[in-house]
Order: sequence, then structure tokens, then C-alpha cells
Amino acid sequence: MQRLPERGWAIIRGAATPRSVAALRQAFDALLDPASGPAGVLQRPAPRLHSPAVAAWTCSAALGAIAREALDAAEVQLLQDALVLKPPGRQGSEIAWHRDYTHLAFLDAPRALSVRLALDHETLASGALRVLEGSHRHAASGARPLLGDTLHPEEDAALAREAARGTVRTLELAPGDVSIHLCLTAHGSHANSSAAPRRTLVTHLFDAACRLVPERLPTPDAAAWFPTDARGHLCRHTFPLLPVQERMADG
Repeated sequence: MQRLPERGWAIIRGAATPRSVAALRQAFDALLDPASGPAGVLQRPAPRLHSPAVAAWTCSAALGAIAREALDAAEVQLLQDALVLKPPGRQGSEIAWHRDYTHLAFLDAPRALSVRLALDHETLASGALRVLEGSHRHAASGARPLLGDTLHPEEDAALAREAARGTVRTLELAPGDVSIHLCLTAHGSHANSSAAPRRTLVTHLFDAACRLVPERLPTPDAAAWFPTDARGHLCRHTFPLLPVQERMADG
């Protein structure tokens, strides 16, 4: 974690116990059927609302401690959680280079990150996450459309050129490991060409000091999904505040 500000990414080994991983795998398989969607990456948003095992991780003090340390924040809130599946041998499951802040520019500052909990071995062959080291330090943080299906072709092309020149790290994980990347860190992944599934529980968290910038939402109607308090902070009943406990030791 000490080099996260420099690199834009980090790994914590053994963040979840084997027992927790087993419970999360069972919940994952119950909530996301590989046959339920088209070819490519499959996702199930907000699984915590349907599984106590998932909620126990996504709203945990341990996860909150990781995010607070990574963001150097007093408090952090959960923006979104999702199950992400790359089925074995699935064509089209590659993810192009991108930055998460493209989807999060409704926040007034790029003070957010993703924590990915591996439920299977994540290798280059199975489509492990790749990050462009240090790319967060020279990223533009201007407003972008929210949750667009197609982003900015010119930005995508620039990221591909940047990746060809820069240092790309493949974040290989064992079950129970987590990877962390900042919202301005460029990242992507190859397709899963292995014979095994790649199941990941992803949480997006943000500094609770951030405020909503309504004019960066795609339409006025979108504001209904992002309720705020009188000071413009996202409401905690919709975006839960993660509890506090002493920070877990790094592996």
C-alpha cells in the first residue's frame, strides 16, 4: 500500500479468508448464471442487496480500512458493488484500456478507487487485470459522460498508445487477494482464454468528502439516482458509509 500513490495500484494478499471466499463463491454462483447473458464479460450489480455473504464484505470495516488508507480519507462510502464473471474460453471478454473516472465525473474530485476481490486464480490467461503504472499522475480529470456505453474514441486511442510506451503490470491474484486501483489509473484486461472461470467481486468506493456536481450528470432525471444532503454530499442511506476499525495488516 505504501507505493499506491506512486503506482496507482496495490495488491493485498489474503485479504479474505478461505471460508469467506467459499461463501462468496456460493453466493456468486447463485446470483450470476453464465448462461444468462451474451458472450463477453457478465456482471450483476448490487449483489449485496441479495446476499448476506456479499454484504458482509462490501460493507465491512476491513474494506473500509483499506479504502480510507488508500485515499487518505477520514470516511469512505460505497458507490457500487458488482459481481464480474469472465467465463472460460469466452471470446469478447477483453476490456479495453480506460479510466474509471470517465464514469465517475459527477464527483467533484477524482477521490475514488476500485477494490477487486479475487474468488478464483486471476492469471494472464484468465484475463487478470492489467494496469498502466503511474498513469494516474498525468491523467486529465475533467468531466465525462456518466456510464456511457461508448466512451471517447480519441481518448481510448491515446490510452492504447500510452500503454504501448509505458509500463504495464499484470495483477495476478490468488483467491482471497485484492487488487486496488485509483479511479484515474488506466487499466484493462485480456479475454479469459483459460479453462476456468474468473469470478471477481468488485467494489467502487469514494471519499465521503466528495460532492455531487449535478451539471455533470447526463440528464436532469439522473439526479434521482444520486440523492444528496444539504451540502451536496451523496446521501448515506443510498451510498453507505463503511464502518471503522483498526487497519488489517498487509500480506
